Amino acid sequence: MVLLHGFSTNGQVQNLYLGLSKHVDELGFILVVPNGTMNPDGLRFWNATDACCDNFGSGVDDEAFLLGLLDEAGTYFNVDPQRVSLIGHSNGGFMAFHMACHAGERISAIANIAGSSYFDEEVCPGTTPVGVLQIHGTDDESIAFGGVPKSLVYGGYPSALEIMERWRNRNGCDDTPTSVTTADFENLAPGEETDVTEWTQCTSGKSVALWQMNEVGHIPVFSETAMPLALEFLLAQSTP
Repeated sequence: MVLLHGFSTNGQVQNLYLGLSKHVDELGFILVVPNGTMNPDGLRFWNATDACCDNFGSGVDDEAFLLGLLDEAGTYFNVDPQRVSLIGHSNGGFMAFHMACHAGERISAIANIAGSSYFDEEVCPGTTPVGVLQIHGTDDESIAFGGVPKSLVYGGYPSALEIMERWRNRNGCDDTPTSVTTADFENLAPGEETDVTEWTQCTSGKSVALWQMNEVGHIPVFSETAMPLALEFLLAQSTP
């Protein structure tokens, strides 16, 4: 399990925020927490898409970096190459989708929290299925749930619903969701604020799910049950 931090933060802070380390023994996975490149402003980033977040045009190859990191982890730990997952927040979520698009044969599943993907679907090549969990607040003012159009000066990114459609198609999932429920995954929003939609009837064996967190912003205050369930979704996916 590789944790990808958001723009301007680092792996340690991201891990403290999501609390993934405390679930390592309980769920039985290896957690890798890398840091992205530091830009001239002293802020760490991942070079994920044209919209996010290599703002100074460094051209750093984070895809190669992360693939090398997976190779290195495999030399030191008993890594199951059929169960390699990425979980990213914001810029880290964009990077998780970058890896699913360009190195899907190495990735079994990703979870994208408050991030997005390439605006143009054709920039996400290949047909390799990858399990996808999209977690996004409808009131996110940093990365809009409804996406942002592409312009001459900005790459843009698709909506959370468009992302779901793309990966349902890639994974061979039925159009009709397998289940639609509600859950209390955020501590500050009242009641069961999250609409949980899952597509598990997929010919590829890779599921797709959307946690639409209504009236929640860019940095959800997750309940104690949220991250364990997200991790269980990722660990349930495997690459044949």
